[in-house]
Amino acid sequence: VQLIGGHPSIPLIATAQAVAGVASAVSLPNLAPLVTRAVPGPGPERQKANSLMGVAKSISQLAGPALAGALIWAAGIGWVFVLDSAAFAVSATMLLLVRLNRDGPPPGARRAILAGLVEGWAEVRARDWYWISLIAHATWNFAANILLTLGPLVAVTRLGGQGTWIAVTQAGGIGLLAGSLLAGRARPPRPILAGNLVLARYALPLTLLAIGAPVPVLVAGHNAGAAAQAAAQ
Repeated sequence: VQLIGGHPSIPLIATAQAVAGVASAVSLPNLAPLVTRAVPGPGPERQKANSLMGVAKSISQLAGPALAGALIWAAGIGWVFVLDSAAFAVSATMLLLVRLNRDGPPPGARRAILAGLVEGWAEVRARDWYWISLIAHATWNFAANILLTLGPLVAVTRLGGQGTWIAVTQAGGIGLLAGSLLAGRARPPRPILAGNLVLARYALPLTLLAIGAPVPVLVAGHNAGAAAQAAAQ
């Protein structure tokens, strides 16, 4: 009621975000195994499946800000959260309907959390390419969250207002869509190295934001960085 009819409080929003974070922490590690079981066999078919998932995500991120803005204008900010919650419910329902390949690898045996962590850490240390990639992606996630946190503040206070950040996010959605389409066709000889090198381009929008680049340049940079993000993932 407070969310729809009044002014949502920071504790309420923080609690909702904490719940969403827990849900993401559970769902993200299980997404790749789900694709593996739904699309049998390695190779182009699974790459196409990952690319299609990226395209769907990019379209939603492109249309989402525009839909949210229209809904805020027409009904109020609380209904945006209601619609967002309903979208997650629909997503969960559709995932329950996914038909999995029964001939795929069986699920792993249950084990103690600490034992699993020890075994996983040993496997990571045994593969240089893996832990280097983990560090690279951890660095990227740290940088991306800085952009998502400070970007709106800088855009509103120094770059002309909310319209600037809307333009940046829309350009990012277009970049994500383009990168996802490209990822479905690319065949690099060393995909892990290529993905990490491409992902380094995400430094471009951060650099442009730090130096106070003109808005059109910042929009173009965010578009390129988002395209690199989608292509690498």
